[in-house]
Amino acid sequence: ALFEGKALSKTNGKIFQGYTQQKDPLKKIDEQQYAWERSKLGGRSLETTAQNEKQQPRKTTKFPEEAREKECWREALNILQKDMDANRLTSLSGYVSELWKLATTTIYKRTYLTEHQKTIGKRNLLLWYLPLAEDKIAAVHAIYKKRMRMAEKYIDKAPDKRYAQYPEWYFNPKNPSGFTRTKQWYEKEQKQKRAQREQKALFYEIRRYKENAAKDTGQGIDLMTMYQHCEKKLTRFENEELLAQFYSAMKPLAVHNKSILN
Repeated sequence: ALFEGKALSKTNGKIFQGYTQQKDPLKKIDEQQYAWERSKLGGRSLETTAQNEKQQPRKTTKFPEEAREKECWREALNILQKDMDANRLTSLSGYVSELWKLATTTIYKRTYLTEHQKTIGKRNLLLWYLPLAEDKIAAVHAIYKKRMRMAEKYIDKAPDKRYAQYPEWYFNPKNPSGFTRTKQWYEKEQKQKRAQREQKALFYEIRRYKENAAKDTGQGIDLMTMYQHCEKKLTRFENEELLAQFYSAMKPLAVHNKSILN
């Protein structure tokens, strides 16, 4: 009853009829595919190609991550052989654990890590501490944490496009695009902060001199003494360019004091 009417004979019937008119449509498709494969192989038959593949099995290449992991592990073993002090390794494990915990809450807060990856991550972080002198570890550890925060800020600006590589590669000291890259960020930031502190100190000392010079006679400090005080404050930065800016700014202000100009 479902197939009653002329629709079946005019539409589906033609489809079935066209199908039955072909000798073997599936065989025709196989022949076309065979011809295409044969032309692709330059005239060689598929059977010959299959036999050659059996005689010469494909060479399997290791994943780059595995090679990097083994290289990093060999480097760790070489360092450990030179530094087998158990007490030192115990103290460094505390720094490693703290930095790793920070990594899981910052750059890997959106990433699932297996236990194996966590183990490799801690092991690779140890490489960042082994070459350090004992009296430098605490200071460098604080810098490492700041660099980790900088990496977090970089990722948070575009979390859909930016991410940290897996620990076995990101914390490899030989990876220029991993945690090693944050050193450049940190040094650039420190340079900018230092320049800001220097300019702030320069403006402060010039203003201090102006305010002292504007005071009535007997109330302020001698101009030469004040000049020397300001100069001494800026000398601590050990920046010749900063002192040159100070001398250039002071010339019109100290025109009434010949001893300063000399």
